[in-house]
Order: sequence, then C-alpha cells, then structure tokens
Amino acid sequence: MARPTTVSDTDIFEACDAILEEQGSIPTNHALLTRLGRGSGQTIQKGRLAWISALPDRLAKAERPPMELPEEIGQEFMTVYKKLERHFESYYAQVKRDLDQQAIAIEAQVQQAREQQFGAEQLADGLKSQLGDARERIMELERQLSRETGRREEIEKLVGSAKAEVDQARADSQRTKDEYAKALAEEKSRFDASEKRLMERVATAELARERVEKMLAGKEKVFNEQLLQLQEKLMGVQKASAGWEAKCHAATAQAEAVGQQVIDKELQLLQAQEKRLAAEKDLCHWQSQAQAAEGHVKTLQHRFVDLEASLESKNQTLGELNGKVEHSQQQLKQLGKQLQQAENRAKDCETEKAGLLRSITELKTTKAKKGNKP
Repeated sequence: MARPTTVSDTDIFEACDAILEEQGSIPTNHALLTRLGRGSGQTIQKGRLAWISALPDRLAKAERPPMELPEEIGQEFMTVYKKLERHFESYYAQVKRDLDQQAIAIEAQVQQAREQQFGAEQLADGLKSQLGDARERIMELERQLSRETGRREEIEKLVGSAKAEVDQARADSQRTKDEYAKALAEEKSRFDASEKRLMERVATAELARERVEKMLAGKEKVFNEQLLQLQEKLMGVQKASAGWEAKCHAATAQAEAVGQQVIDKELQLLQAQEKRLAAEKDLCHWQSQAQAAEGHVKTLQHRFVDLEASLESKNQTLGELNGKVEHSQQQLKQLGKQLQQAENRAKDCETEKAGLLRSITELKTTKAKKGNKP
C-alpha cells in the first residue's frame, strides 16, 4: 500500500501529544516533520500553532480520574494540576506573544515581499518596455537589413550590367582594332602596290628622259659640228666668191642645200625638244601622281591618327567603365561591411533579448519562490 503524502490536523495533534508525553516539552516543527515523515513545513507549522492554541481548552476539559483519592492526595493533585494549568497558561501566553511577534514579523516580511514584488513588477514592466524597444530595434534592423539586401541586389545588378557593358566595349574595341588592322593592312597593301607601280613608272620616265637627253645631246653635238663645218665652208666660199662667180652660184645652191639641211636639223631639234617637253610633261604627270599618292598616304595617315584617337577614346571609355566597376565593387564591399555590422547588431540584440528573457525568468522564479515562502 502506498504511503500517504499529505498530513491532516489530526495527525499533527496526535504527533504533538506523543512528543509532549515522551519528551515533556512542546514539540518543534523539525521534531514533527521527523516523526511524521511527510507534509510541508507550512502545513506542519499551521497544525502545530492550532495544537498549541487548543491545548488549554483540552486540558480544562480533561476528565477527572474515576477513582476517589484521599483528601491529601487529591489536594496535592489539584495543587499540581493548578500549577500545571498556570504553567500552561503562562506558556500559552508566551507562545501567543511569540506567535504575535512572529505574525508581525511575517506581516512585515509579507509587506517587504509585496514591496519587492511591486519593485519586481516595475522592473518587469521596465524589462518588458526594454524588450519591446529591443524588438522594435530588431524589426528596424531587419527592415534595414532587407533594404540593404535590396540595395545589394541592385548594386549586383548594376555591377553585372557594368561588367556586360565593359565586356561589350572590350569586344567592340577588339573588333574595331581588328577592322582597323585589316583596313590598315589592305590600305598598306594597296599603297605599296600603288607606290611600286608609281616607282616603276617614275623609273621608266627617268630612263626615257635620260635616253632623250642623251639622244638630244648627241644630235646637238653632231648638228653643232655640221654647223661649224658649214660655216667654215661658207667662209671659204665667201672668200672665193670674188673670183669665182660660177662657183658662187654653186656655193649658193650648196648653201641653200646646207641651209635646208640646217632647217631640217632645226626641225629635228625642235621635234627632239617637243619629245623632251612631252617626256618632261609625262614626268610632271608622274610627279603629280606621286604627289597625289603622297596625299593619299597622308590621308591614310590622318585616318590612322583618327582611328588611334577613336581607339584611345574607346580605351578611355573602357577605363571609365573599369573605374565604375571598381567603384561599384567598393560600394558592394562597403555594403557588405554595413550588412555584417547590421547582422552583428542583430546578434547583439538577440543576445540582449535572451539576457532580458533570462532576467524576466529569474524574476518570475524569485517571485514564485517568495510567494511559496511560509
């Protein structure tokens, strides 16, 4: 059979009577708890005080012994009984005073406990207010974290777009470089071919000019020599003209023939000069073509400079885009740091929240313990 865990006033009264009979003294709470082996200290204290309060009435209502005693023994018994009654009355008064003092002390403790409870409630209200503020701070940090996350996503999109633009710009720049290199190679090939043909024509014109000059020089030398011979002959004829009239006519005819030859030579010289002028004209034409080729080369050089300037501008744009990408990466790092700080603040708020919850739990536990005190 299971042993009972509760104790009644009857059990406490019986235990008090037994201890009083055995020890001859008022039982203590510890002695009652040891004897009964169950019940709480508050229940035993309450039952013990009830037993002490009822003890005088119980003694007064106690039955006289059934047997008749001799008068002397009866008087002595009554004397002892009255002494015992006075002793119990005195003890009862002392116990009552002690109980009153204990009641005053308990009431003071209760008042102090109420004040402590009021202070704990105020502290709990303050902690609840702090907890509400902490929750608001956590919500604000969560909202800020959400905004920072949104900003971070936007910046990541911007960085992705900037990277795409940079890649596109690099591709365009590379394509422009390739097209420029191809066009430059084609123009250089055409220019080299034109220059080669021009140099060949110039060389041909120079050879023709040299041949014409040599031919003209040779013919002029021959003509001068023939002219000198004719002049010598003419002088001889003139000297012999006085005596030789017939010879004069012959000489005149010969002179006319020589003059005709001179005229023919002059015509040939004029034709040679015309050929020379034509060769010089061709040379001027080839020189003008060479100048035009030089102008075309200069134009190609200007185009090359323009392409280099365009390439430099695109490189500058690429540098600016790279700068924007670096700036975006720096902003992303700063946002990452801010996000880390926000997360740290959120962790601190969570730690503070946990501390506040522990403080509230400890206050509730202390309050419950104080409420369970006798």
